[in-house]
Amino acid sequence: MTRTWWISLATCLALCGLQIDAQAYCLNIPTGQTKPVKWTGVPVTYYISSTVTDAKIEAAIDAAFTTWGSQTCSTLTFKKGAKFTMCTDKTKTTCKTGTVHFEHATPYIYVFWYAAATGYPADPKYASYLFTWFGMTQNLNGASIAVNAFNTTYAWSTTGEAAKLDVQNELTALVGATIGLSDSKVAGATMYPGMKFGDTSKRSLAQDDIDGLVYLYKKTGCADPPPPGANGCSGGTTTTDGGSTTTDGGSTSKDGSTSKDGSSAKESGTTADLGVSTDSGATYDYGSGKQCTSSSQCASDEFCTAEGLCVKKGGDEDGCGCYVSGPERKSIAAPAALMLVVIGLLLLRLRRRRRRE
Repeated sequence: MTRTWWISLATCLALCGLQIDAQAYCLNIPTGQTKPVKWTGVPVTYYISSTVTDAKIEAAIDAAFTTWGSQTCSTLTFKKGAKFTMCTDKTKTTCKTGTVHFEHATPYIYVFWYAAATGYPADPKYASYLFTWFGMTQNLNGASIAVNAFNTTYAWSTTGEAAKLDVQNELTALVGATIGLSDSKVAGATMYPGMKFGDTSKRSLAQDDIDGLVYLYKKTGCADPPPPGANGCSGGTTTTDGGSTTTDGGSTSKDGSTSKDGSSAKESGTTADLGVSTDSGATYDYGSGKQCTSSSQCASDEFCTAEGLCVKKGGDEDGCGCYVSGPERKSIAAPAALMLVVIGLLLLRLRRRRRRE
């Protein structure tokens, strides 16, 4: 074991240690910009497609908007508009008056419930898809949410049924992404990436979510929330992956791209693609990659994601993990106490070596 390897390990563990309970909400900052996107006019009107015919599903969607729009120290509020007819033809010129295409680019939020695959704007393997528009001054002026209700992998529920995705749970996270927030680093926050079958924990906001909301839409007289760092994340740091440094947050899509007209897209409601980092810099160990509909079908150290795959618990999925350069690049994740012990032993070892020299 070389001294260089020890130093790399110490650096990796030190960075992970800084991330524990330190990284929090992240803002949507367009590539090449310094300010986060946000709505400048309230209330923000949202519309639900006429394909939503179940009153319970519609109520769950309404509840998701209400959750974000009813926070005491936030000026952000929502207003519900009439249902709209979806135009599922991807050629915008064929859309008739009274219908709305997914890429509408108007100052509203539209929720598209795709009961059929026709016109779905993303890969059918994704449970949902999100698209936003913003102006040159980073003011949000439109957003679309697409829900995949045609892929049989995604059965939807309004009661938190096992092996089904909860409508309110999923939509609350998606609405958060339409108001200027990105993936949080706090496990348990609504904006923490990844959805699980049967989960309802994202229906209510964690303090971290509220902090991000209030930072963007603070009401006069309320206390200032923890501010974001230069990377757009509150308490944000950098992560190490095989010796390379990656900034957390600050991008607007999974591939980090932003189109020239000020629009950004993101597959939402699922964990990252196999072997691909999310827009917040976190990676996931997909373990066996076995298909599933509930965590009971996975190994004891795995859980079932909304993509229907068995994913390893811990590591980056828990918000802390890094790699040490080497032929095997094994993932290293440890509790804070263990990190301190290892770093302490390393410093003691180097100190003794200097004394002998």
